Amino acid sequence: MKPTRWSSCNLLQTGLDHRKLWHFSVGADSVSLQSESEHPAEGPLSGRSVRRSWRDLFQNRLNLAWLPPEKVYLRVAHLPQCAPSELPTMLELQIEKLSPLPVNQIVWSYEVIPGPADQPQTVVLLIAALSVVEQVLGQLETGGYVADRLDLPQLHWLAAQPTDADGTWLLLWRENGLLLCLVAWCYGGGLQDLTLLPLPDTPEAPPRLIDHLNRLSWAGEVEGWLTSEPAWHLISDPALAADWEPPLRQWAGPRLELHPAPTVRELATQSASRNARNATPANLVPSDFALRYRQQYVDRLWMQGLGVLATVYLLGVLAYFVTLRYSEYRLGAVKKEVTAWSIPYTNALSLKERLRVFQEQVGLKYAALDCWKTASELLPPEVELDTFNFQGGTKVFLAGSVSKEHEDKVTEFNAQLKKARLGDRPMFQEENAEPLQFDAQRGPAASASRWKFSLNLKADWLE
Repeated sequence: MKPTRWSSCNLLQTGLDHRKLWHFSVGADSVSLQSESEHPAEGPLSGRSVRRSWRDLFQNRLNLAWLPPEKVYLRVAHLPQCAPSELPTMLELQIEKLSPLPVNQIVWSYEVIPGPADQPQTVVLLIAALSVVEQVLGQLETGGYVADRLDLPQLHWLAAQPTDADGTWLLLWRENGLLLCLVAWCYGGGLQDLTLLPLPDTPEAPPRLIDHLNRLSWAGEVEGWLTSEPAWHLISDPALAADWEPPLRQWAGPRLELHPAPTVRELATQSASRNARNATPANLVPSDFALRYRQQYVDRLWMQGLGVLATVYLLGVLAYFVTLRYSEYRLGAVKKEVTAWSIPYTNALSLKERLRVFQEQVGLKYAALDCWKTASELLPPEVELDTFNFQGGTKVFLAGSVSKEHEDKVTEFNAQLKKARLGDRPMFQEENAEPLQFDAQRGPAASASRWKFSLNLKADWLE
């Protein structure tokens, strides 16, 4: 499985009266502290850096928490060299023998301690009661903190120490109102034994620790890995060193050396660095809790997404109805305006139509006069015109009489009238006209003929 690449890391330490939260940024080669804050022991943690959101889909964030050290059992196991993927299986075969509690009531993990390649590899088992882990995770959930990993910071300090030099390391510190001592026995090129010992913060603590060290020394001699007088290394802060150095030096003599203890911030940085780089498999969060946290996170994202969609939909519906009401208001205003203008508009149309009729009548009047003028000018003296009708504004009907010997004058008059022009525009259509007709008269006027013909005005004449 490909290791997760983290972009940031939170680390939470719980105490009796407060909680301390560190926020780290994770780079390609380094982990740097960005902020450090203290919070009350009860109540939810504030800050967006703690709550998981959509951003965590693209920028993975690791949430770490420290278990109370006094609730963790440590055991050292020496196993044959093997691939890292085979270690959990090998440890499962020995966990029942190494665990102080029934296997079905514990949560366990492990940390590999570097050592010589030609010797069995050293593994430190972390064992905690399942009820304790569930209680710690429940408290973290109440505070709004979902932990991806639970571990012990002192193990990261131990993994960074050289184990090839023979000696006994006593890491002494106070935490949550308790006095704790991590005793690591390094002999024969590797870690042989590891004990996390809670001590009373009273004058009786040094004799109790010395008694424990004497018994472990005898056990080491019996098992064969303690073959020489041990060298003692006390790692603590100056205040504890001042109280513990006299009784320990009286017991150990010149073989006791003092070293400064790592600060809580240094332990936090070291723990965040190793976890963010996937350099440690130690994690006491049960797998079912991890699956539940993941499912809750996915479900919350779905619900948030559905909530956003529902909000957008409601806003869209609201905007639609607002737009609809506004459009109805505008439509009503337009209808009122149309109603107000309908009577003047109808009157204007009526006036326009009457004006058009008047203009047509005037046009027809002038067209009739033009036709009459043209006909009178072209009419030969031998021809009599007794009928002139201007029909429908498009047709001119002419009729009259002429002596039979001058009928050709009427024909000439008809031809000239068809070609008549007013200005540069022809007046009549030369085609589609009623042909010239002659009717012989009877009685005393038998020597004369009646004639008639009609002409069609050009379509554009009246324009």
